[in-house]
Amino acid sequence: MNKQTLYEMNTYILDKIVDFGDFYKTENIEISSFSDWNTRDVIGHINAWVDFFNKKLESFKKDTSFRNLGENGLEKYNKESYERNKNKKLNDVMNESKTVFGEYKNSLELFSEDELFSREFPTGFDVELWRYASMDLIIHPINHILYQYLKRRDYEKFLSEAGEMHTYCVEYSDDNETMYYFQDLFESEENKNMIITEIVEKYKGNKLLKKIIKINME
Repeated sequence: MNKQTLYEMNTYILDKIVDFGDFYKTENIEISSFSDWNTRDVIGHINAWVDFFNKKLESFKKDTSFRNLGENGLEKYNKESYERNKNKKLNDVMNESKTVFGEYKNSLELFSEDELFSREFPTGFDVELWRYASMDLIIHPINHILYQYLKRRDYEKFLSEAGEMHTYCVEYSDDNETMYYFQDLFESEENKNMIITEIVEKYKGNKLLKKIIKINME
């Protein structure tokens, strides 16, 4: 792993966000709620967390204070970011993605190649810095994008993207397949079972799908 690879990952995920936005560009974004996000809401959520992690990275190298969210802060942060974005246009949040991912790349440039392999930075996880960065840049955004394709029953797009992202991303996340874990995103157990039943019936011979189903049924 090196910084150039992280930069490539940064560009790759940004492209996937743009593709996701374009795929649903005709969606009526006036229909929205905190419990049922539209495309704008999902991209706004991803942007908010990339911005959060960017500020955290900067605090490791610059003389800036950074306060973690704490045990009950995650839900509050998600609601605040939803409120900030809920009246924006889709193109606006897509453009903001380019900004926050660009800022994240600038933050990565603050670290040496050796520091990427350090576990000494207070990330909150006992992992190397580069692996923490891959969680920010890969696992979290992909998890939300894939879930939206699945939730909206765009199964062919879901499997196509899941396969491509698996090839590109798992290699850089130590076989971390949590990007396929959607248990916390499904609206209900009933909704999960309905979707899984539908996609299995349609693509029952797909090997990657079998793996994804296993991850979400354990």
